[in-house]
Amino acid sequence: MTDPTRVRDQLLERIADRAEAQVVVTIGPSELTRFANSFIHQNVGEVKSRVSLTVASEGRTAELVGSSTTDEGLARLVEQSLDVVRISPVDADWPGLAPPAPCATVPRTEEPSPTPQQRADAVKTFLAAGPALNGAGYCETETLASAFGNSLGQSADGVATRTVFDGILRTDTSSGSAHHCSSNFGSLDAADLGRLAAERARLGVDPVTVDTGIYEVVLGHDAMAEVVMEVGIFGFGGPRVVDKESFVQSGVQQFDPAITLVDDALAPGGLNYGFDVEGTPKERLVLVDAGVSGGACHSRRTGRRMGQPSNGHAPVGELGEWYGGGPMDLTLAPGNKTVEELISEVERGIYVATFNYCRCLEPLTVEVTGLTRNGTFLIENGEFVQALTNMRFTQSFVEALAPGNVLGLSNDPRFGNADAGPGYVRAPAARLAKFNFTGNADG
Repeated sequence: MTDPTRVRDQLLERIADRAEAQVVVTIGPSELTRFANSFIHQNVGEVKSRVSLTVASEGRTAELVGSSTTDEGLARLVEQSLDVVRISPVDADWPGLAPPAPCATVPRTEEPSPTPQQRADAVKTFLAAGPALNGAGYCETETLASAFGNSLGQSADGVATRTVFDGILRTDTSSGSAHHCSSNFGSLDAADLGRLAAERARLGVDPVTVDTGIYEVVLGHDAMAEVVMEVGIFGFGGPRVVDKESFVQSGVQQFDPAITLVDDALAPGGLNYGFDVEGTPKERLVLVDAGVSGGACHSRRTGRRMGQPSNGHAPVGELGEWYGGGPMDLTLAPGNKTVEELISEVERGIYVATFNYCRCLEPLTVEVTGLTRNGTFLIENGEFVQALTNMRFTQSFVEALAPGNVLGLSNDPRFGNADAGPGYVRAPAARLAKFNFTGNADG
């Protein structure tokens, strides 16, 4: 496999003094085992290769992205970048290159890359937990090495590993899902995932419809990850703060004291690198401290507009470009109860395993609408008493986490599967006093 540091150095040598430049090279294997109707039908693998070159000259900037790492491909990328930057408009917000600074290494457990047989065995174990049920999903692993460098001498490199397992087990009238995401394959417990998905599917048989309205809820890990993701992006993303489209009032008690939210790529088991795509070192950033809002996540561009330094949050990938950068490694601090204890304390309410197709209607309040999915149950006197049809909610997530509304958090945070994808948020399950359901199977 091609060494990304070699590609980085080659590009910077080719640019030399013809322009300022920054380079991000990411290379590594990504492998996928997919199953449907309880059979594996796809096992594929590829070596991902992404070469991003940004050049700056006379106040103009241009970024080109390619996949070729051959001498010819790199030479072509350099010359095309220089051609494009000459005809680009002046970039008034160009913050310049990141100065040299050390970047920390994200602590991870080293292990051999999983084999196709290991992924297939995980699928088999998952399906064995629901032998009479119909299963579908995937198991994906990747190991991506990344190297950054720029004309000022800043350089950094690291390796990010990820294992994702998503599975659904179905009856004729219901389905239950389970999700796992971590930095190492060895932590995947496919049997436990299968048991959870099977339990949700069997409990979900013959669902009924309940009236719309405001209910006490227990949100599972995946549903809670969606809440945290939306609050993080729309509240603490630098572009939102710069454009005054954020609800955040720094130093104000905007959330329940149970809420402490950090963005921390350097926490053990993290899935990303110790630097962003501008070469700025990552650092632990407290966004909410015991309910009190803190600072925002800035890139060099948004930090410059606010008169602040970057704290390592330049936009990366499609999500980052869409939202303009912001938190990428969110962790909501856990509570001290089990999920079962949270449920047992509810006199009457609704349990939601996961949300689906969520869309933000009002960024200033983070009012979001979406649907429940793969595990929605009526709780009475601390127990599940009936499966429910999927429901629509329309709820301000800021109000959902407001003072007095967070009645408990579970003690087992994990990476949840939000609309932004797996690995964006580590969150516990939560018991919330009020959540607004605005639609059901009847309309």
